[in-house]
Amino acid sequence: MNFMVFLLFWYVVVLGLFLIQLVWNRWRAGKPARPQEPRIALKQGETIVGVADQPGAVQFYIGTDVVDEKSYD
Repeated sequence: MNFMVFLLFWYVVVLGLFLIQLVWNRWRAGKPARPQEPRIALKQGETIVGVADQPGAVQFYIGTDVVDEKSYD
């Protein structure tokens, strides 16, 4: 096997991998991103009274109940 053929083979392989990566990244960039979750803000007097961690979601329970009135300083 000639050394130049060997170099040409590896040049084509590396160039092909580079082009595949380039096409893959361009294809992924054109896809729309996942829609963001709606953001909420607590109103005055509200607090998070509970959190439930479930598969695929985290649920926050919001209320105005005061569970613990102790002040930890």
